[in-house]
Amino acid sequence: MFLDETKTDQMLAWLESEHFRYRRKAGAEKTADEISLEDGWSLELNAPTSPLITRMELDFRRFMRECMDFEFAPAGSAPRRCVFSLRGEGGPKDESFDLRVGPDLVEVVAPSERGLLHAAHCIERLCSLRAGPFLSNGNTQRRAAFAPRIAQSVFCGTPYRLDDPILLTDDYMSLMSHFGVNGIHVEFSIYDCARSSTLPELTPADWETNAGNLRKLCDRAAVHGIDIYPVVFSGNLAADAPVFSSHPDVRGALLDYPVLGHYSLCSSHPLVLKAYEELLTGLFTDVPKLGGAIFIVGGEGFVHCFTRPKQTPDGKTSCPRCADRNASQDVASLINGMASAIHSVRPDAAVFTWPYSAFTWSGDDFAQEEFIRHLAPDVELLSNFETPGWYCLGDTKAALIDYNIVNLGPSEQFAAQTRTLTEFGKRHYAKFESTVEPGWFFLPYLPVPYRWIERAKRLKMSDVAGYIQKWEFYGITGTYPEELLCEAGWGDVDESLLIRIAERDFGACPAGLLEGWKILSDVWERVPASHMMYGERQFYMKGPAYLGPAHPLIFDSQNRYDLSSKFFQVRGDAGETVDEELLREMGRNAPPRYSSDLLFVYPFGVELAERQFAKVVAEWDGGVDLIRKALSEHPTERGALEIGMCEIVGIHLRTIWNTIRFYSLRDSLFASRSDEESLNVSVERLTGVLSEEIENARRAIPVLERDPRVGYGHAYGQIYDVDMVENKLRQCRYVRDFELPELEALITFHVYCKYKPA
Repeated sequence: MFLDETKTDQMLAWLESEHFRYRRKAGAEKTADEISLEDGWSLELNAPTSPLITRMELDFRRFMRECMDFEFAPAGSAPRRCVFSLRGEGGPKDESFDLRVGPDLVEVVAPSERGLLHAAHCIERLCSLRAGPFLSNGNTQRRAAFAPRIAQSVFCGTPYRLDDPILLTDDYMSLMSHFGVNGIHVEFSIYDCARSSTLPELTPADWETNAGNLRKLCDRAAVHGIDIYPVVFSGNLAADAPVFSSHPDVRGALLDYPVLGHYSLCSSHPLVLKAYEELLTGLFTDVPKLGGAIFIVGGEGFVHCFTRPKQTPDGKTSCPRCADRNASQDVASLINGMASAIHSVRPDAAVFTWPYSAFTWSGDDFAQEEFIRHLAPDVELLSNFETPGWYCLGDTKAALIDYNIVNLGPSEQFAAQTRTLTEFGKRHYAKFESTVEPGWFFLPYLPVPYRWIERAKRLKMSDVAGYIQKWEFYGITGTYPEELLCEAGWGDVDESLLIRIAERDFGACPAGLLEGWKILSDVWERVPASHMMYGERQFYMKGPAYLGPAHPLIFDSQNRYDLSSKFFQVRGDAGETVDEELLREMGRNAPPRYSSDLLFVYPFGVELAERQFAKVVAEWDGGVDLIRKALSEHPTERGALEIGMCEIVGIHLRTIWNTIRFYSLRDSLFASRSDEESLNVSVERLTGVLSEEIENARRAIPVLERDPRVGYGHAYGQIYDVDMVENKLRQCRYVRDFELPELEALITFHVYCKYKPA
């Protein structure tokens, strides 16, 4: 994978200033039932000085100065007062607050510092949506509907490096906090901070350094009202790992994922269970500010003897000790023991278990209800909200096991799990993506706002307790889908909020804009989706959906067409599953990131997929035309960016359609009975598709030049850039202007005995 450092610098600059981009609208005035904070107001803080309160005041004053064009007067020096008071009963993570607005007093009362912090954020959002320092008179009580609200950095990587200075800067965490984030998950190997006397071979030499880095991150995040939640991994081990040499009987199942020939520690062996408990007790002792821990116990993550094992002929796990054991009960027991260890030193820490793709061991119990019934009371269930689900096209369907906005949720599985949890008086926590899908993470968000609004409503209707809204595809960037979700955490969201956001960012909200957004939101449900479409043999990160305007149209699969090395990269998440030496070896033999055949249309088939993409491309373009016309009447920088976001999705959709058409025509030319006339017709049609795709891809370049977010990726490498698009354009022109005419001339000469110069 590759990264453009210049684009990374642009992204960081964007993120660190994004919250302070709002501006007071020229001529905006208060109404009769509003107060204006610029009319002689002082700012007072009735709370002990702390890093959080100091940062809150700094950001609050900066927002009013840079965005609302006024400065608060010093405390006690103005006739009107804006007062933040720490008062009432509540724990340190209680985020509730009361906001009272009157002619001479704006008062915030909260039982904790975090309540005061979110009150400041609330006032800033109200002013930004009003495009002026105006607040409506009256009293408001705010209580968080979801907790925790966990997200991720744009700059996370594989492998994850806690000491990377760009990962989570202070100004970037401030942006996250302003958009409602109160938790950040970090990928973390249990062996990084191992301290086990039972299995001392697991203890790395640098465990103190790793614990120190995590402790520093917790301290910095706490300043912004954010807790750190390690997603605890327990990667598989080579057969000759020191722990297996010293303790042969702790070797568990031979696994077929993620690396063949590696083993898990036996997840039912008493020494292993004791070592895990030691590791977690030590971790939460050494890093006392951790918000909790997340354990993925399905088909990956925290590896155990039922995690995609090689199986015996009778279908049992390859671990002799675990072969006849109950997987659901064993995995629950594993989590319960680790939760007990954590709570022995940190009773307030949240422990989440996430049975992602647990169908690998739960069999017919697809919702893992037996597993849930074995969980201890102090273990919370986290699972995918809208998946598994299905995309259906005619009578053909494909499972979507990962986060998407095609299915709004809750899935049948999530609903079944909720019902089981209710029997035990427990609530359900959700994982979803709040802005993109894994097949489309070349963008910071998909412009389908009515779907994001409906998702937020369904989360509340399903009584979701808290959530993770980001994995490592594309972290928080301050987009309006993130704003919609943030607002849903404190109140209701509907079209009226979307209108206010449009008026603020685009200067107006014409009817054509809403109509266009509705079309795009509706069309998205009909865009063909499958894991083959997202990456065929790799299931992700490959093919026309992923590369879009940078995806070449391959006529001769044996020709690399002088495409740059950027087109030949190891799949971006390989660093999560292999060591650095193997990763380098894989890089030397990296496969193409483009598709050269039609495997990506499976299971829909060529005809059905081509016909459906023709429809969605036309519908999407119709919606974009309405949005372009509406926003061009009131051009703003943000309006141009929104048009570009809508256009680039349409460009990707058209690339997919053109790729299907081109490969279908190519394969038909080579595989069907033909004559001279049909040869000429086929070449003409292929030429036509190439010309259409050249024009389509060319339109992406100004979008990429204007918006550094488009095509960017960090965790899994950059998706594409202008250089790749231009490289693809040269390749397509070569096929159209040289390769096709030359082949047609050669076939005419050698098969039909006619001379036709190329």
